Amino acid sequence: MGWWSRKYELELRRKSNFLWSLQWGTIVFLCTLALTTIQNIATAGQGYITAGMGGGPKALNSYQGIIYAPFGTFSEDGLILRAWNKAFRFSYETSMQRVMNVPIAAIGMSIEAEVGWQHLYPNGRVGIFGGVVWRDHILTPDDPNSILSKSRIGASITLEAQHTLSSDYGVMGSANYIQNHDQYWANFRPYKTISNAWKLGLDTAVLGGKDYNYIKLGLFASDYEFSFWTKKRMFIGGQAGIQFSTTSKKETTPYVGLHIGYLF
Repeated sequence: MGWWSRKYELELRRKSNFLWSLQWGTIVFLCTLALTTIQNIATAGQGYITAGMGGGPKALNSYQGIIYAPFGTFSEDGLILRAWNKAFRFSYETSMQRVMNVPIAAIGMSIEAEVGWQHLYPNGRVGIFGGVVWRDHILTPDDPNSILSKSRIGASITLEAQHTLSSDYGVMGSANYIQNHDQYWANFRPYKTISNAWKLGLDTAVLGGKDYNYIKLGLFASDYEFSFWTKKRMFIGGQAGIQFSTTSKKETTPYVGLHIGYLF
């Protein structure tokens, strides 16, 4: 347990507190931007501002994003632009200086920009996105042999699909891979529509990279609509379940998540 000395714990806490403070500052900025400029940008196309956070004791993540259809709406075929700011914290084990199973704590930040196209058909939609991703990680203790040890810029590709099986049931999923980071993420969600497009279903996902891999299994709820002020469309959702690492028997933990969005 020498690697997890008081020194490393304090260093990780300091870096982590700074990162999450930066994330919440970004959320405040996006909310202020939405409140002050939303009437002007809503005159062309359709947009969606979203933010969320989730995870468990061993892995945490948060994000803020803007999604925009400049020439139409999300209910039409067309061009989609997306921008994301993300932060994450997780751990993995590696071999270092002839010591096996050294625990490494990682915190990181990502800025992403994507351009894509979506196609709607009678029973659903499909979308494909390509983008540029900048990511940086702080590893405690340092792990010079890890692909995460350096700031990197890479290309990303994302595939998304949703298909309704009937008026009450459907499936949706997505997959993402980031080149030069060797990181991936994919999920699959069968669901039941409860009322007014509110969905409840099974939440399954796999995510990871060269040094870590996680599997998630739980339940989710999404697209619950409410009005924060007159004629403004707000949506909230969440998920809860179990996530475990396929590279470490020690990391089986619960996870929860909360997501909110504003359609303009």
